[in-house]
Formats: sequence, structure tokens, C-alpha cells
Amino acid sequence: MVLGALGYSTEYADDRPEEKGLKFQQGGYQVVATNPSGFPEDRDLYLMTKRLTPDVRRRMFLVLIGDDLKTGDGTEAFASTADLVVNASEISNCDRVLAQTISERRRLYQTFWDAEDRKAEGRL
Repeated sequence: MVLGALGYSTEYADDRPEEKGLKFQQGGYQVVATNPSGFPEDRDLYLMTKRLTPDVRRRMFLVLIGDDLKTGDGTEAFASTADLVVNASEISNCDRVLAQTISERRRLYQTFWDAEDRKAEGRL
């Protein structure tokens, strides 16, 4: 609901997991929210992020959701190689911190993404 309120459409990995796993690995999602454990290893999005190429990972905003996480803790997010961590009990109230973190990350990476796009188009 929170992602929908911010203008994102949502999909769930348990619906056609092989297709969505491939789309995930190819960078087909702007924002990914997952639990750092609890899924079969072959469908664990958190483990899959560790195998993404750097250019795909940079374009993806990763949110980890768990009972033992402290919402908005930057150190915990960095240690987990995520962009944002959210405590499961606060998921319905995290819209402000999610929007702020996405906006900040977009601001930090925009120049890099623009350069990558120009390079791909042959203009750099």
C-alpha cells in the first residue's frame, strides 16, 4: 500500500516466481522490498541482490523488512547492502521515510545514471 501511495505499481514474487526472478536479475524493478530471510534459497531476492551486476544494483532501490530491523537506520542498511531498512511493525507508517530515502538516493545517483545513459546511447 505504501509503494502504491508513492506512485509505484506492485508485484509479488510468489506469483510466477521464475519470471519475476529473471526480471529482477535484469533490473526490471525500480524498488524492491523483501525480507532478508525466510524464502527458499532459489527465490530469495535478498540473496539474489548480492549476485547482481553493479550497474543493475545501482538502479534498484532495495528495502529490507524484518522484525529485528530499526526503521531508517542508515548503518544497518549499509551493513545489509540495502538502501533502507524497515521494521515490520512500522511498514504501514513508513511512507515518509521511504519517500525521503528514495528522493535522496535519486539525487545522489542522477548524474551517474545520466552519464551511463549517454554512454549507452553513444553520446559519451
